[in-house]
Amino acid sequence: MQKEMFVEDLWRPNMKTQLLARLRISACTALAIAGLTIFLTLPAQASNLNLIQNPAFNATNGVSSPVQVNPTTGQPGPAFTAGAVISPWTVAGFVFLFGPNSNSPSLTNADFGVGAPNHFNTSPTMSNNGFCLYGPGGCGTGAPRPVQNGLTIGPKGGDFLALDAALTEPGARHLRGEISQTITGLTAGHEYELQFNWAAAQQAHFTGATTEQVEVSLGQETMMTSVLNNPEGGFQDWRPQEFTFTATSSSEVLSFLALGTPEMGTSTGGPPFVLLDGGMTLQPVPEPGTWSLLGIGFAAIAGLAYRRPKSFGVPV
Repeated sequence: MQKEMFVEDLWRPNMKTQLLARLRISACTALAIAGLTIFLTLPAQASNLNLIQNPAFNATNGVSSPVQVNPTTGQPGPAFTAGAVISPWTVAGFVFLFGPNSNSPSLTNADFGVGAPNHFNTSPTMSNNGFCLYGPGGCGTGAPRPVQNGLTIGPKGGDFLALDAALTEPGARHLRGEISQTITGLTAGHEYELQFNWAAAQQAHFTGATTEQVEVSLGQETMMTSVLNNPEGGFQDWRPQEFTFTATSSSEVLSFLALGTPEMGTSTGGPPFVLLDGGMTLQPVPEPGTWSLLGIGFAAIAGLAYRRPKSFGVPV
């Protein structure tokens, strides 16, 4: 009897120890599950969330590329008789919509065929054959000879925009291209990451070197890309760009403005053109607290791997 009581007395503290160990394991398991859940779900949510509407520049009025983009009512720019509408983007200045074309050496219609018709409301049958960029496609019989400058379709493989980067034409016609749209669903004080691809090109039929740059704004915050130096008839290849903005209100305007030299009408030639690839994204940057919780989850997993429950012996 004394022996049995002794064994039972020794077993009781071991039972408590086992219970505590199980509770610790359960807590670690819960934290690990929480960490894994965040890890598996947040990236998926972030990848699917894009605050930009119509990021691929799909024409919403049934007009496809290659074509000029109509300036939004009330915005400066050449008055077009027909063109694409890429709402909810507001468009100002001289902007063209281009896209893929498997028959062109560049795989785009920006330097192939007759180019974009109705250039400044001119007929596509005129000697300039509409608007086109220097490239290996040559843009038809009325354009300069093909230029092997590396012009190619953007990384997303779909539609892209060509924005005139010159300020004005003699006669004060507004040319500088700009697109913008109102972004909603923002949280004041939160950071948002913008990602897009851009390149630099030159309009066919023109001479002289050019420079190109993009001014990007969200609300009152403005950021600038680097300046690209483009030789005559050249093309500066597509490059990714990332900017992080901090929202100051729940609704702010996102804008892309093309900047470049020389100005139209100067003896040094031109005009410069900025290309913006479709598929740009604007996504919220995860909160620091989210990363902290994720770190706790991984720490719990590591703890489980390192500390395994020990077996408890009972003296006889």
